[in-house]
Amino acid sequence: MKVEGKCAIVVETMSSTKTLKNMLYIPKINQNLISVGQLIEFGYSIFFNDGVCDIKDKKEMLLLSVRMMNKSFNVIGKKYV
Repeated sequence: MKVEGKCAIVVETMSSTKTLKNMLYIPKINQNLISVGQLIEFGYSIFFNDGVCDIKDKKEMLLLSVRMMNKSFNVIGKKYV
């Protein structure tokens, strides 16, 4: 599958709405994939433990806590190209 650009994804977090900018855009995928590497580059911390993924911001504030389902961590977001 080919990356065809970058986009922004808007995600509702536990405390507010966050926009993740410059995320890779691959139109042939039927869901948005958030790259762990990109999140780390943007200053977020990601913790995986006991089937849960926690994402924290630079201030260590918990933004998302997502339970694994079918070997995936599904975060619902809106994509803006």
